[in-house]
Amino acid sequence: MSLVKSQLWLCLARTKTKNTRIPTTSFPGHRRTLTLSRSRKYSLSSYNCGALTSQHVGTEVTVRGWLQSLRVFGNVRFATVRDSTGLTQLVWEESLDKEFGNLKTESVIEAKGTVLPRPPDMQNKRMKTGEIEVQVKKLEVLSSSEHPLPLPVETHFRGNQSRKKNKDSPANQETRLKHRYLDIRSPSIQRNLRVRSAAAIAARVELDSLGFVEVETPTLFKSTPEGAREFLVPSRLEPGGRCYALPQSPQQYKQLLMVGGVDKYFQVARCYRDESGRPDRQPEFTQLDIEMSFSSQEDIQKVVEQVLHTMWSSASSMARKVARTYSVPEKSDEAMQQWERQNIPWQLLQKPPDADFPRLTYREAMDKYGSDKPDTRFGLFIQKVEEPECQPDPGNSLRGLLLPNMCSEYSNKKLKELCQEMCEFLLQKGQTRNIEVVAVKVGKDASWGRSVAAGSVNQMNRVLKANPELKQRVLSTFQARENDILLLAVGKQDDPCEALGYTRSKIGPLHMSEEQKLQLNWVWITDFPLFEVGSEGKIKCAHHPFTMPDERDMNEFRNLTVKVSLYGRYIRS
Repeated sequence: MSLVKSQLWLCLARTKTKNTRIPTTSFPGHRRTLTLSRSRKYSLSSYNCGALTSQHVGTEVTVRGWLQSLRVFGNVRFATVRDSTGLTQLVWEESLDKEFGNLKTESVIEAKGTVLPRPPDMQNKRMKTGEIEVQVKKLEVLSSSEHPLPLPVETHFRGNQSRKKNKDSPANQETRLKHRYLDIRSPSIQRNLRVRSAAAIAARVELDSLGFVEVETPTLFKSTPEGAREFLVPSRLEPGGRCYALPQSPQQYKQLLMVGGVDKYFQVARCYRDESGRPDRQPEFTQLDIEMSFSSQEDIQKVVEQVLHTMWSSASSMARKVARTYSVPEKSDEAMQQWERQNIPWQLLQKPPDADFPRLTYREAMDKYGSDKPDTRFGLFIQKVEEPECQPDPGNSLRGLLLPNMCSEYSNKKLKELCQEMCEFLLQKGQTRNIEVVAVKVGKDASWGRSVAAGSVNQMNRVLKANPELKQRVLSTFQARENDILLLAVGKQDDPCEALGYTRSKIGPLHMSEEQKLQLNWVWITDFPLFEVGSEGKIKCAHHPFTMPDERDMNEFRNLTVKVSLYGRYIRS
């Protein structure tokens, strides 16, 4: 603690001696006034590489950065120096080669010289500094690089064609991670780091304006019985081999804060879970953690919507700024759109999420989409079939999904495999209850065509084959037409919905338009069930038990219709 105080006192004393004032950064709304062009403050360079323009012609400058490229044309030498703000071209005569020494790309250099205008036929309109160059008078190598480089850093900056060929990283993942200090120099990593920083700052500013307090909670904690395995940290100070645990989330900490009177808390929190990797989960990840007291579900949803809108706007703006540090788009609309697609992640090209996200209850999502993480970018809605004859077991539920104009894409064999895949999907989830799936090809005049079935029972298929009138009623329920495929699933609880939802999420994206694929559809899912009946007929928690039952269902707590005060935000892309 004394060391920290000494360092703080030294900084204040130094500032006071110079009779200067530490500048503060204001944040009007969610916009940062600290931009890339201001990053020259407190730098030994007189100008950043990306800041020089035709207005600086005749100015004596000092620039520092990485030597990106070196070219020889007769007795003239051209070089490009790069820093985090952009590129600048250097030029000098052959006579200075001995004085400058052996230059290697990716070396850190300091160049002093005069800004000159480029000849009109040598100006590069794709660079921010393409109208000028620096006539070098003195050049010093601050740190020389070793060649050959394990990563070809220069290829990241050669233009769109080079990036397309190399997919912005010609090296494999192992090499990139081993030489991360080189990989970080690539435009995509530079962009990602700054976009993440802009989003985090925007969230902090927005939450601060709403009265939230940022509290940094400890990383070493006592092991708690939660869902995932924990990373354990041994300590020589603890007797008996007892260990600390890295927190899976700041759950206990933020509850202490709520009880302690901090009614609005947030934290950009690090979380650790010793579990297998998933597409949306890593052993170590970051989450924006928010907790509120004396607030309703609607209040929390409004806060999250507002914060996400602000973060998205800030991240999108920063992505465009960083992209312009290394290349400048042409002024035509078509060229601008092409440049954005090549240099900016497509998600950040979309407009920020609307202020009000659509709301779906868990029941609506399961009945209509077959998933509590629904993809709402396309149709293909699941429907309930009210035909008791098709479900001899009164506890069963019959659902259907119509696939328009899909007969030509599925042979009978392929359709049979699809039905079996739906049943296997439930088995992989641990559902061992009986389910039956029937797939029907709709023939001419909306007639019942060839059908295939799969599953552990064969009741519905037999009933349908023996009853032509029933088959026509089922087809009319879905308004099926020629060349359509109708999938029917019957089983217990949500099994039919989940099986059809799996097929919907698999087939739907294949038939979306390009515009639909680029949509970002946000939706709130509310009123999750608290309990459900497992495959063995035993009651189990449908979600984690650290939630309060819905107040509307407290009188029904003895049965299984209780919903939980839990809501999730899902974005499908």
